Amino acid sequence: MNPIRKRACATIIISARRSLFILILLGFMEVFCTPIYSQEIKKTRMLEVIGSGLIRAEDVGQARNDALSDALLSAVRQAVGLVIPSETLTQNFQLICASIYEQAQRFIQDYKISAESKSENRYWVMIKATLSLDLILEQLKYLGVIKEKMPKIIFFISEQGIDQPSPSHWWMEDPFPTDTCVTERVLSSRLRNKGFVIIDRANYIEKVQIEPGLRRPDLDDETSATLGALFDAELVVVGKALISYASDNSNLRAFQARLSARVIRVDSKTVIASTHQSRLFTFTEDMVGDKEALQEIAMLAADDLATQISTKWQGEAEESNVVHIVVKGIERYAEFVKLRKALKNTVKGVKYVYPTMIKAGEAILEVDVRGGVQTLANELMLKSFDKFVIKSYDASHNMLEIELISK
Repeated sequence: MNPIRKRACATIIISARRSLFILILLGFMEVFCTPIYSQEIKKTRMLEVIGSGLIRAEDVGQARNDALSDALLSAVRQAVGLVIPSETLTQNFQLICASIYEQAQRFIQDYKISAESKSENRYWVMIKATLSLDLILEQLKYLGVIKEKMPKIIFFISEQGIDQPSPSHWWMEDPFPTDTCVTERVLSSRLRNKGFVIIDRANYIEKVQIEPGLRRPDLDDETSATLGALFDAELVVVGKALISYASDNSNLRAFQARLSARVIRVDSKTVIASTHQSRLFTFTEDMVGDKEALQEIAMLAADDLATQISTKWQGEAEESNVVHIVVKGIERYAEFVKLRKALKNTVKGVKYVYPTMIKAGEAILEVDVRGGVQTLANELMLKSFDKFVIKSYDASHNMLEIELISK
């Protein structure tokens, strides 16, 4: 073959190969750069990570693609580590691998290659990736790995059974009893099984003394909220359960069961849910009929209230703000850990907490909280710690500066 024609053919072949490689690369980039969801991403995090790919059969292009995939997966793994502790990851590792790591590209909003290098048998890339923490949190919640922070509930339920001359009100006794009536036991058990936090008043027998002015049979919303605050409750369930004979027969008893209850937010003193249940029951034994009627009606009420509370509580929880807390005066890392745990586990309205910067004596925390910075500052000032106290210096619309002062 003519040498010129030979070189021309070789050039065409090389150009074709380059074009094919570019097309493959563009297709690869389209898959990984295009956001899967078109809606606006509310919370993102940029991470810088490194990935590598093994060069097999001198295929550098494939090794580069593998390195990029490895880097993107590393970014998602780091992002998951920001929102759940390591023990939670360990407990749910197989589920997270299948539903998040295997679909890493879903959670990448954008990325940019910062640097790349080829060694003897590996290809390396460094990228800056922007990840959607919202989508990761949403997926973890869907999988059941993260459970919503549910409200703390206490019950003020009066109950009147068959042949009982008047209803019982535990809060009217001094000291108040720690045992519960049938209706309250069923409501508590049913709501606890649905993830709600039920307050055991036995833990407050030595801490709380109910004033005579609050010991009234019919509780209004304000009094109910005041009583709930004494027990550190976020929601108060106030209601009445009544069982009465519907008919009288020597062989058959008919019972009319009625239960009315409403749920009151302690902080706002407003009603967020209510239920009214009424059913007719027939049994052959008085004692069995009385208790089973109360149990049945309480289960119906619990299911109704659970749905209403979850919808209302979750809806209000979503109206939250991201606040950055600048923490100064950190002398021991253990103190900083205690502060983070207190924010996450004991401060009302906090959805998540994670550090964005840590250096000697100082750190910055990003906190998603319902109510904003002033609410968060007020809550923090009420917290007590063994080794330090918190001093607040400045609070703006989304920034809070505090100092840990050793005792």
